Amino acid sequence: MPVDPKQYYAVLGVAASASATDIKRAFRRRAIELHPDTNKSPHAAEMFLLLKEAYETLSNVSRRAVYDTSDLAVDWEDADADAQESETEPIVCSACNKITAQPRYVIFLKVKSYVVGTARTATQGIFCSECAAKAALRATLTTWMLGWWALPFGPLYAAHAVIRNTWGGIKPKAINARIAARQAWYFASVGQPELARAIAADALRLTSDDPSDSAVKASVLRLLDVNVRGKPSRHLRNSWRLLRRPFFIQAAPLLVIVAVGTSAVWLRLPSAARPVPVTPPAPVTSVAPTTPPEAPQLAVRYRRPPQADNGVPWPTISGYVPGYPRRSMGGLSTLTVDNSQNDSDVFAKLFTIGPSSRVLARAFFVPAGSQFTIESLERGRYDLRYRNLSSGALVKSDPFEFAEISGEDSLKVTTMKLTLYKVAGGSLRTQSISDEEFE
Repeated sequence: MPVDPKQYYAVLGVAASASATDIKRAFRRRAIELHPDTNKSPHAAEMFLLLKEAYETLSNVSRRAVYDTSDLAVDWEDADADAQESETEPIVCSACNKITAQPRYVIFLKVKSYVVGTARTATQGIFCSECAAKAALRATLTTWMLGWWALPFGPLYAAHAVIRNTWGGIKPKAINARIAARQAWYFASVGQPELARAIAADALRLTSDDPSDSAVKASVLRLLDVNVRGKPSRHLRNSWRLLRRPFFIQAAPLLVIVAVGTSAVWLRLPSAARPVPVTPPAPVTSVAPTTPPEAPQLAVRYRRPPQADNGVPWPTISGYVPGYPRRSMGGLSTLTVDNSQNDSDVFAKLFTIGPSSRVLARAFFVPAGSQFTIESLERGRYDLRYRNLSSGALVKSDPFEFAEISGEDSLKVTTMKLTLYKVAGGSLRTQSISDEEFE
């Protein structure tokens, strides 16, 4: 079949299977040779216009696809009649020139990044499935090696190209319907009606309800109903199915990237956010009635809470936890809670102590290695309760008191510092408490 009906490839001096890069280089070279200012031939202007027309067509992916298959835009009624009388010319692979039952027009994308930008080109043509697989692998390998690194568009264009190539490239459906119809008539004309019928059924699946496909559909139906009537049908195995070796070769790097990304996200999750495997309970079996022993208490593994009791996330530095009340604000005393000797953050609460009740005065967060000072405390009796956020341990201090003593010309107030660890001979003593006592 003719592959260059308007001699576009000929005027550029390239083969019909030339890449987009080859076409661009050929145009630049031929433009210098054929420009009327330098070429004295009387046909130079005409040839130069043809060269521009050829480049404008072949450098555009969609226009080139239409041009490469323009000889298929025939009168299908006449084609039917010709096929009855003589052998129809077959469609061959543009790479290996073999005649196959399922040639397809396919476009594979290729991306290259440069210092100042990113270039997108295409490899396209009529291929058999084997040559298409090789072209896809070459385009994808080039994109993996050269397409990613130029920002901002390199990664986006490269990802799009790799995914499209991995999924079999771009196959214009209307063009491939005409190719399949032509190939079906060829095999019918050379005396292989069963194969022709299978290819015609393939062509029928590629046609759509678009009016431009009506002539192709009618031709295929005539081939199915007239030329091979009564012949047993033959199932045509799809040589373009997705899950073949080229797909897995191209998809392997994508799967590796997804696996590495998932692992990185998993490792960065805090331990409290990871799901914990749950051990199913042992099956219950019936036994003779006896005095049941006391059931052992299962230890519950402590996990650091991601937020305070009121649902507010922990502050990033020492400070009050938002959402809790602040009381006893009218005094001049201060309390410094020193957590600099510990390697665990603490969540602390300062309570005012009455004869038969306690009231939360302040709630605050002190990271490991830090301290926090509470100011403006009124005189009165207090105790400090805190949770070690690494171990979950809850403790409280012995009560202590703030006083304000007025003199003739001065006011004495209490300034206290509590260090959150036990020191031999120290004045701060602590005792363990329950969750209820920390509320």
